[in-house]
Amino acid sequence: MAKPVEIGGFAFDTQKEARVFIRAILSTETWGNPLEGQTLEFVLSLLDRHPRASDKIGSGVKHVTVDSDGNGDRCFYVHRTDGTKCHFSYQKSLAGKDNIRSMVLGALSRAVDEQIRAFRDSELARGPQTCPYTKEAITKDNYHVDHPDPTFFELHTRWFKETGHTPADIKISDGSENEIGRQMTDPGQKKSWQAFHQVNARLRLLSPLGNLSGAKIEANRRMRAK
Repeated sequence: MAKPVEIGGFAFDTQKEARVFIRAILSTETWGNPLEGQTLEFVLSLLDRHPRASDKIGSGVKHVTVDSDGNGDRCFYVHRTDGTKCHFSYQKSLAGKDNIRSMVLGALSRAVDEQIRAFRDSELARGPQTCPYTKEAITKDNYHVDHPDPTFFELHTRWFKETGHTPADIKISDGSENEIGRQMTDPGQKKSWQAFHQVNARLRLLSPLGNLSGAKIEANRRMRAK
């Protein structure tokens, strides 16, 4: 069910509706000109929702502009009172502090899809495969790939710790209408995560039912025992 969003006195029925409004600001405001009036108040409220709002604000906000993100797109820039500036992601602000982690984990998962498919193909090439939980035959069209030990949660937690990243640091796409799930957009972050997963992940083939039942029970039991 769609959740309403309120930002700076503006009420939106859905995040999609809010996203359209924000993109309209980005597309119509003149590059480099300080935002003013109600538009500025709205963008400052949007900034306050960012999971790293205090870092973005720093010494204090002098003004906010719309400018290039360096990749041909527009973004909001916070100009601080100490003379420094930084951009902030409106999609992370729109998601808020509570939802950003789940979106980032989805992007991390999609970033290793190629590794998952390669593992599936290599296992099936070895001969017939059977799910250890349901005893179902596993095929190219009927399979799940599980992270038994370490779990996917343990893997990404270790990667965050080793790199010093937090979920709010990970750059992901804005979830446009034609996109199926969020994607990692920073090449360096994506390459680092893919390399870490390639070396540290231990995978196994299961049936969809086996992964959603037996594997999850086993993983929860093991996590509680730690």
